[in-house]
Amino acid sequence: MVCSICLEYGHNRNSCFDKTLPQYISYDNDKTKNMKRKNTDYQFTELLVCLLVLGLNPTENITYESIIDFSNKKYNEKKLKCNKDILQKYYNDLNISFIKKTYKLSYLLNFKIENLNFKLIDIDCVYLTGKTYKDFEELVELNKSYIDKKPNSDIYIKLLNKKICGISCKQTKECPCTNKVVELDNVELMNTRERILIENGITKDNYKNKRGKNGEISKIFCNTYCISNVKNDYWKKLENHIINNKNYFIQGVLDSTCQGNYLPYDIYEYDGTNLINTKKRMFNKDECDIKISDIFCWGKTGPRNASKIWFEFLHNNNIIYNLEVRFKGTYFGKGGQPQIFVLKESKKDINSYIEASEKFKSSNL
Repeated sequence: MVCSICLEYGHNRNSCFDKTLPQYISYDNDKTKNMKRKNTDYQFTELLVCLLVLGLNPTENITYESIIDFSNKKYNEKKLKCNKDILQKYYNDLNISFIKKTYKLSYLLNFKIENLNFKLIDIDCVYLTGKTYKDFEELVELNKSYIDKKPNSDIYIKLLNKKICGISCKQTKECPCTNKVVELDNVELMNTRERILIENGITKDNYKNKRGKNGEISKIFCNTYCISNVKNDYWKKLENHIINNKNYFIQGVLDSTCQGNYLPYDIYEYDGTNLINTKKRMFNKDECDIKISDIFCWGKTGPRNASKIWFEFLHNNNIIYNLEVRFKGTYFGKGGQPQIFVLKESKKDINSYIEASEKFKSSNL
């Protein structure tokens, strides 16, 4: 018997006294129903992908306990390589997902092993890295010449022939492919951002109390320019900055979304629906473009009321990604700059945004 709390033999989770591990959560504690995940670096979906690669059968009776049991088995067999404390954080996040009912069996069922270019019997081990791969010397050596490409795999698979591949795990297909800072050490942009905040009574000392969907900061940076055609000074300068540096940002998008073309090993992405080799979505940079969007500032029912600006990432004039620029909640200093979030958008959704904008404009003539 292996305890799912401390990973030690001889007792089970109900009789474990090791409550000192990071973010310990009792599975039976009703109070956890109101808890929020405290750390996005240890999403339970990354653990699930590791276990699928190691042979977890999604058609069997899947429960929280069965997942933990299978994980502990692979950990003790040294097939699952992960720091013990970090593994506990994944268990805690999985625990919350069952309690809050955010776990979906479809996430397991949609993972098609046959889309990988190897078989399960070819696997030596799987690395579950958490926030960074730097705890694993083999992965550090693998990536050391490619730090500028910012390797973004969440798990690494080592085959018996010593080859390694990676998988980037997303919780859903709506999750950003990646995110990038945008100001690029542009002092004028930072000064403009902070000046607008200060002029509106927002300071380093009080900004934390003025955040949120309907907070004062949201109102300052809120954009309804698809209706009024009015943008604040910061957004206008940032738009010009991004367009003037579009070659840099185009390369940044390609580096992140097509990593299998830039790194010396295959990289897959799984978003709960599709498992793809990132080499398959590589584009010729010369055929790509970025432009300010007059589509993504609309929702399916009308104009978006959000503290954001939007761009379109195009390939041969076809929209591939929605580049959504938004703040992360700090606002001041270098770390307060917004980031570009690269989002996949379906043709159906894009058409719905266009239809909404046309209806809204015609009804307000």
